Amino acid sequence: MASNPNWLSLWLIGEPTRVGGVAPYRQIPTLGWRGRALWREQPMPDGPSDALTKRVDNCLQLEVEMQRETLSYYADGLTMKGELFFEPTGGTQAAVLVYPEAYGLNKHALTRAERLAGLGYVALACDLHGEARVVEDLGVSIKMLDALYADPAKTRARASGALRVLAARPEVDATRIGTIGFCFGGTMSLELARSGADIKAVVGFHSGLATVAPKTDARAIKARILVCIGGDDPFIPLKQRAEFEAEMRDAGVDWQMHVYGNTVHSFTNPTAVNAHRPDAVRYSPEADRRSWKSMQDLFAEAFA
Repeated sequence: MASNPNWLSLWLIGEPTRVGGVAPYRQIPTLGWRGRALWREQPMPDGPSDALTKRVDNCLQLEVEMQRETLSYYADGLTMKGELFFEPTGGTQAAVLVYPEAYGLNKHALTRAERLAGLGYVALACDLHGEARVVEDLGVSIKMLDALYADPAKTRARASGALRVLAARPEVDATRIGTIGFCFGGTMSLELARSGADIKAVVGFHSGLATVAPKTDARAIKARILVCIGGDDPFIPLKQRAEFEAEMRDAGVDWQMHVYGNTVHSFTNPTAVNAHRPDAVRYSPEADRRSWKSMQDLFAEAFA
């Protein structure tokens, strides 16, 4: 069978039977991805004459095809278009919202959502600017966020619109939803949490930490919080980190901050080089790998 990176392989154990020397087909039940029952008819191979009494372990590779679907929803006066990724299990799964960098719903966010689906989550790569618009010029895209920075209610509206449409999906366990976000997407994740949204975990990668909302809003946070920050990120200076720490501490939030040395902004995005600002925006494979692992660890706790 040809290899396909969009397919998930599961190895199942079965015990074959033989009837009158004929190798029939039979269904083998087993616990598959994330403990859900999966079935597949398996041809029984020919074997030695004592096959009736001797247990034979078989490995059957079951492949589950990745699904992708465009979801439209309305938020903050805009028609939003997100991309949903999941691998069908026949039951419900924990789910993750993926909020993009300032550019909008680009390849970086789509790739991360697909990776999450490969880990067994239903993942929605969310729109930022409406109509799935991508703004390649960093200066222009940041300018477009001025209104959102100035009014957290608008940011929360765009974030919660995606939450509602994801929670309504039949594949999703609405009691186990988390968010991740990159750059301003991390800010969106934090603002969603400050709104009191019923989410289990928030992970911000090189995410803005500041808010103009009352610091007391953090008392509404239900999620576990992890922010992953470059130690030399000029957009998230030490003062901003200290203020965020105080906000989380005063509100009694379950929070973590991971700071990576010799690391600046956009450390998860291999295309950061296109910004031509290496002192401020630069990919770091080490910080990318470490922060992704930390995300997985947090989700394992929060969704247990």
